[in-house]
Amino acid sequence: MVIAIIALLLSIITPALRGAKEQARKTVRAAHVKSLLTVIYVYAAKNNDNIPAGYPGNNASWNFICWQAFEEPACWINLGHLYGTDVIDDPEIFYCPSQKNKILQNYHSTGWDWKSPTGNEERAISYMYGLLAEIRAMPQLELESTKLVDLKKRALICDVFEPFEEGPVWAHPKGLTTGFGAGHVEFIKVDKEVIDVAAEMDESYGRTRNEMDLFVAAMFELLAGKKQVMEQEFL
Repeated sequence: MVIAIIALLLSIITPALRGAKEQARKTVRAAHVKSLLTVIYVYAAKNNDNIPAGYPGNNASWNFICWQAFEEPACWINLGHLYGTDVIDDPEIFYCPSQKNKILQNYHSTGWDWKSPTGNEERAISYMYGLLAEIRAMPQLELESTKLVDLKKRALICDVFEPFEEGPVWAHPKGLTTGFGAGHVEFIKVDKEVIDVAAEMDESYGRTRNEMDLFVAAMFELLAGKKQVMEQEFL
């Protein structure tokens, strides 16, 4: 009888505990993105309302890279520019507590450690940056303005959604924590058919880098409520 009661209580409590843990993780993810938005605003205040641009010539689908050494000179790029200019003093803010992929959680107290397939050192973070660089398949989606005032409706930051051979990357299986230029953070639910496309958006599935760049641009458009590019090109 006692065992039956304990089992009944566990069946009631366990789902509630799982839900509480997920809610706590969701809150922390939102807090990290909000902190990054705050730092972007601080950077803009110091730079005539400009925020870091996408790295010239860098593929849009590499917008989770914060340091590059594949071109000279090696430098901080994308959100990493905030660290390189000392607006952020602790890079741990770049890492989502729910991220399980080893490449995207590779912050250590001694620094980053990731070698690209070409052997160059690169540093990856848990978030993708919305100021996209090169999109050869649809150049009109490349953002020209870096003025924060022009980007209020733009999704500037979101969880990484590109796949890696090392494992899954979505911090939450049903959507993306997204920070907007206006300063707010939302959890945006993403349709399963889009998530399925994202899971195959990798060269190992025969996708070209141009396709991957366009998909990243389409996803940022989708997060801002614009479905046209995603529906026309991928669905």
